[in-house]
Order: sequence, then structure tokens, then C-alpha cells
Amino acid sequence: MAFSSRPRLRILRLFISLGTGCLLALAAGLYYGYHKANGPDILNALVIGGVLAGFVIFALIAWAWLIIDEHVARPALRLAGTLRTLSHANLASLPEPGTSPICLTCCQRRTRSRNNCSTPAPHSTRRLPVKPHNCPWKRTGLNACFQTYRLA
Repeated sequence: MAFSSRPRLRILRLFISLGTGCLLALAAGLYYGYHKANGPDILNALVIGGVLAGFVIFALIAWAWLIIDEHVARPALRLAGTLRTLSHANLASLPEPGTSPICLTCCQRRTRSRNNCSTPAPHSTRRLPVKPHNCPWKRTGLNACFQTYRLA
């Protein structure tokens, strides 16, 4: 679960930093406005306005995060899980009616390329002659521990 929730945490961190930046900008603006007004009675109005604006900023950013998490991050994770499952299962048809045919095509191509890459390697390496080469450890008796070979 830790691996699959990592993209969602990244998106959450992005929105947390956006909210923190907005609240710091609001606080700096209120501080600047208070010192420009030169009136001690304006402090209460600025504090109330700043707190309300802070809650509105927080609510808007939390709402935007929920919408993006629901409509972007979760479907992307679901699609990645489906691709992983289909590519390891070597299926010829779609298991779910909602799964895209593109997923099946991607998984079939991945399976085909994996099979093409894994088949010639053992066949080619089986034909290579292997000879032990002269090793300086033969005199010390360490050759039994360190078997080194050179392709002829």
C-alpha cells in the first residue's frame, strides 16, 4: 500500500505547499496593510478578515485537492494496477467490462516483447565456449574460492 499511495501523497504535498504559500502571502499582506493604516483600532478588523480569508483559502485548496485526488490520482492508480495485473497474467481478453482495450493491447505487446527478449538469450549463451584463464590465485590455492572464466 505504501508504494501505491505515493503519487497521492505527492499531490497532497503539492496542495499543502500551495495552501501554506497562500496563507503566508495573506499574512504578509495583512501585516503590510496594518502598518500602512497607522490606526490601532483597525487591528481587530484585520484579524477577523484575515482569519476568515484564511479559512476560505484552506477550504478552496482542500476542495481542489479532493477533486483532483478523486478524478485524477485514484483512476491513474487503478489503471496502473490493471496494467500490472494484465501484463503478468498474460490474458487474451479483458477481465472487466470497464477496462480499456488499450490496456489489453499494451499488455499483449509487453508480454510479446518480454517473450522475444527472454527466448534468444539462453539459446545464444548456450553455444559460447567457456575456458578458465590463468589466474594469479592458482598458486595460492584461492582458485577454489574465486572461479573466474573468460569467453574464448
